[in-house]
Amino acid sequence: MTARRKKEGRFARHLGAVQEVRREPRSAVRMLRAALLRLWQARGGGFYGLGYVVTFIVLEAKLITGEFLGSESFLQFVTSEILEHVFRFGILSLVSGVLALIWPAFVLSWLGVWGFAVLLGGYFAFEHAGRPVVERWFPEIREARETKERKRAEDANDH
Repeated sequence: MTARRKKEGRFARHLGAVQEVRREPRSAVRMLRAALLRLWQARGGGFYGLGYVVTFIVLEAKLITGEFLGSESFLQFVTSEILEHVFRFGILSLVSGVLALIWPAFVLSWLGVWGFAVLLGGYFAFEHAGRPVVERWFPEIREARETKERKRAEDANDH
């Protein structure tokens, strides 16, 4: 994050993003992609990070769908989302983020003992077949992994 962004504040950044999307609607896809990639990278850029992002998206989609269906009109929905963002600082999104951290527990509770096999199989499938494809689609993930590996090697050489 740049010094300007840190100094700017969350509300001002989000307002700027809304203005950018209003000017250029296609920028919403680019911004969403960048935000999801940052989330994935923050969780290691691997199988666990992918599970985190998928779980976070599902939880947020359920949250937004529930709020939309509970609103009397689209205007009420948008107004309540804006007020919620300003006053509650995205507490429900924070809860979704915390719940997404324990996504393997959801797999285990859903599949029971078979969940271990699914998680283990998913990990190996991702590492051996999925990672090359993912890193071709998202070079940022590959760069973050390589940087982390270089840092880890440098730290090992220092000790």
